[in-house]
Amino acid sequence: ICSIKQGSSNLSTRQQAYAYAKVGLYSMALDLFSKTETKTTGDWLLISDIYKVRGDSRKSLEALKSGLDQDPTNKQLLSTIITELKSRGDTNETEKYEIRLKDLEFKNYQ
Repeated sequence: ICSIKQGSSNLSTRQQAYAYAKVGLYSMALDLFSKTETKTTGDWLLISDIYKVRGDSRKSLEALKSGLDQDPTNKQLLSTIITELKSRGDTNETEKYEIRLKDLEFKNYQ
């Protein structure tokens, strides 16, 4: 962490963001994630978790949806969104994502 803060780290921006998140420096992690052009499923899940830990469930869900916008066929993000919406009791939106997930599973089965 010290070498990252001093600018002498050889880690990529993504790796630095994960290092910050691991030690609880969430604002710094989010700042670095904002500088990465493309994000992986793991990145979006971590960003969502950071917002959840910080008590911002709205931004947590938005992060998951942003990841799904980037990769509309991502079953892991869809499942996580469904779980999050169910925990909130949002049945209308949950149903929309459940249908989407079932459609993906059916298309992949064919």
